[in-house]
Amino acid sequence: MNDQRQPVAKSPVLLVIVWAVVTIPALWGVSKTVQTSLKLFQTPAVATSQPMASPATTPASNESVTPHPATMP
Repeated sequence: MNDQRQPVAKSPVLLVIVWAVVTIPALWGVSKTVQTSLKLFQTPAVATSQPMASPATTPASNESVTPHPATMP
């Protein structure tokens, strides 16, 4: 048997096109993955509807709290 291989024409333009076809979608996928994963490293924004009470206005644990008259039976 004759195992001699035919030489393959290697065009620099074809090589650039093939690399672009492979590289561009790969880079797009990597960039989307990085953008999505950056959300994991951000601190969440705390949304409060009311300001938190300062320690001076909160009753101590040994003080009794009187209920509001509207909530009494």
